[in-house]
Amino acid sequence: MPPRRPAKPARHSLWPVLLAAALIALGALAWWMYQRDALPPGTDPAPVGDAVAPWRGDDTAPRYPIGVQDPDDPDAVVDLPGLGDSDAAFLDALAQLLERTQLESLVVPEFIIQRVVASVDNLPRRSLPARMHPVRPTPGAFEPEAGEPLRLGTGNHARYAARLSQLESVGVGPLVDLYERWYPRFDQAYRELGYPEAHFNDRLVEVIDHLLEAPEPGGELELVRTERGYAFADPALEAASVGHRAMFRIGPENAGRLKAWLRELRSEVTSRAAVGAGARR
Repeated sequence: MPPRRPAKPARHSLWPVLLAAALIALGALAWWMYQRDALPPGTDPAPVGDAVAPWRGDDTAPRYPIGVQDPDDPDAVVDLPGLGDSDAAFLDALAQLLERTQLESLVVPEFIIQRVVASVDNLPRRSLPARMHPVRPTPGAFEPEAGEPLRLGTGNHARYAARLSQLESVGVGPLVDLYERWYPRFDQAYRELGYPEAHFNDRLVEVIDHLLEAPEPGGELELVRTERGYAFADPALEAASVGHRAMFRIGPENAGRLKAWLRELRSEVTSRAAVGAGARR
C-alpha cells in the first residue's frame, strides 16, 4: 500500500513528467505533472470527482491489454519481486535508462510503483496527497513577473524547456519496454488502490487523453497571492485538474511539445496492447 506517513515538507516545483521519464511511460506523466510547484491552488481541496472517471465496463476484460494480465499468476511473474519488495529491483531497472546518481537524487525510493500509480490516477483530479509524490522537489523557486497585476510570465516557461528536452531525448520505446515488463506490479498496485476489477493500462490511456484535451489559454496568465503562494486569478483555470493546471504553468510552447510526446507514448502503449490482444485470440 502507498505510505501513510506524510511527506516531508519541501519547496515546490513542477517539473514532474520529466524524470518520470525515467519512471517509465507512466512515471513520465506523474513526474512532470506532480512535483509541487510554488503555484499551488489557493486551498487544498478534496477531490471533486474525476474529469475522467475510471472506466466501468460490463465485464472486467481490459480495453488495452498489455504485458502479463494476471498479476496473481506466479508462473507468469516469477522473475519479478513482490510489490512490497520491488523498490530496489525497480530502481536497478530505471538505472538502465537514467544515471543512478541522478536517479537517486530525484526518486523517493520507497513505494515507487505505488506512488507512480496513485499519481497517474490522480492527474484528472483537483489534488494529489503529498504522501503520494513519487519524486523529490526540484531546486529553484517560482517567481512571478514583476508588476501589477501579477502574471505567470514567460520567464518561468524556460524553467521547463530544458527538462522537456531531457524527456524528449529518452526514447518512448525503452520506457514502454520497462513498463510492459513490470506491468503486473503496476496493475497490482492499481487494484490495491481500490479498483479490484480495473486495469491500470486502461487508466493510463484515459489519463493521457485527459492531458491531451487540456485547453490552451491565451496570453500571460494573471495570478493572485494566497496564504500558500500563488493561484490563478481566473477561477476556471484554478478549478481545473492538476494535470491541466500543470499544462497551463509550463506555457503553450512547452505544452505543445509535451502533448506531442504524450501522443507518441499513447501510440506505443495502445499498439502493443493491440498486438497482445491479437496474440491471445
